[in-house]
Amino acid sequence: MPIISYQEKDFQQKIKKVGEYLQNGAVVAFPTETVYGLGASLFQESAIQKVFQVKGRPNDNPLIVHIYSVDQIEELTARPPAVALKLIDHFWPGPLTLVLPKTKVVPNIATAGGQTVALRMPSHPVAQQLLQAAEVPVVAPSANLSGKPSATTAQHVWDDFRDQIDYIIDGGPSQLGVESTVLDLTTSQPTLLRSGGISVEQIETVIGPINVSERESITGTPVKSPGQKYRHYAPQANICIIDDVTELKKHNANQQLPDSTALILTNYSKTKDSITIPAKWKVYRFSDLNELSANLYHIFRECDRVGIKQIYFQKVEESNFGRAIMDRVIRASKK
Repeated sequence: MPIISYQEKDFQQKIKKVGEYLQNGAVVAFPTETVYGLGASLFQESAIQKVFQVKGRPNDNPLIVHIYSVDQIEELTARPPAVALKLIDHFWPGPLTLVLPKTKVVPNIATAGGQTVALRMPSHPVAQQLLQAAEVPVVAPSANLSGKPSATTAQHVWDDFRDQIDYIIDGGPSQLGVESTVLDLTTSQPTLLRSGGISVEQIETVIGPINVSERESITGTPVKSPGQKYRHYAPQANICIIDDVTELKKHNANQQLPDSTALILTNYSKTKDSITIPAKWKVYRFSDLNELSANLYHIFRECDRVGIKQIYFQKVEESNFGRAIMDRVIRASKK
């Protein structure tokens, strides 16, 4: 399976050719500003089915459709409401997915049989080049095996799929490191279905108060957004969320903590003197949420690679970008 790097001299020619292959049924992993996506043409149902197959993704988990131009919206949804146009004007291209009523051209396989479609326009320049070359809307769930941490580098994609897909486009590490925000605009009040790269606070600055329903129990089908129904983003290790490293004393009193333990600290400067951390532990320290977000899935994957059994994660405040980070960690901690 070819891996094509954005640093190659003939990259422009190659990505145009890969866009043609994508249009005609190839499955292509490509970078976005959030995470890497596993792309297939919206109009090639056999390619979409291959995406579900190689990921091990349940067919009742809908896909996000990626576009490169606002002009493509008319084909995929009925006339978008004014609130959608306002959000598009402020946040596209970027990490915001909008759920809208779908038209008949959108196949049911992409929407898990539902009557809505999730649309977004990525801002990553390589993603934009590929989508323009393909000239069709592209479904693209995260490019990882279902349930595992999402891929934020081309190497992560290769580790999961090897030769099961047609191409990997290497655009460097993803900048944000968590998936897009998903906002449902088919409800009486816009409803947050998944936190992500655009915060609730940013959205409410533009359109006023929204309803927040993420992490609510989903029992029926179809669902409108990925990330609502199944365990996601999870390393093999058990994850325990702590308020402060002093809580480790309590855990240590109740059990013998294994050497195969990792600690993710988000406020290290205030807690470094409160407990002695075993030398054999892997310790990751962050004081910046953007840096933490960009590295979170990489840390989870690294922990899997070295056989970490227990991860302690120091929680961050669930506001602004911290909401998206905690959403991913909470979902990954559920067994």
